[in-house]
Amino acid sequence: MDLSTEHVKNMLEVKAYHSLLQKDQLKDQMKQKSVFVGYSEGAINYLPTYKYDPGTDNWDSSEKSRPPAWCDRILWRTKQPTEQLQYRSHPKMMISDHKPVSALFEASIKVIDDKKYRKIYEEVMKKLDKLENEFLPQVAVDKME
Repeated sequence: MDLSTEHVKNMLEVKAYHSLLQKDQLKDQMKQKSVFVGYSEGAINYLPTYKYDPGTDNWDSSEKSRPPAWCDRILWRTKQPTEQLQYRSHPKMMISDHKPVSALFEASIKVIDDKKYRKIYEEVMKKLDKLENEFLPQVAVDKME
């Protein structure tokens, strides 16, 4: 069910973000695994980022009077441990009908030290070669028999 522009604006005045986000199309589609499967998004605790009258903090006053929405998002997917430290909008940026968003992450990344990798690789190969030679069948032939 679509919410009217006035209803959305009234809910924003009382900071009912959680209730509005229950109707969020992207979140709904992600729950249904229709889009961005395996991606994550941090908690949204800021005003919608769309639709403003360009150059102002006023909601869309055009004839279309679009309802405010969270159109600008940051999603991520990683196999490494990652923590989102910040997720925010930048309402002072007024050059568009959108407000940009940014996020700050703390992430672990896997780094391979080529010198150490090569040294360990060579050590392992030497050990494997030694083991292979030790387990070769041994045959002794007695001249008397």
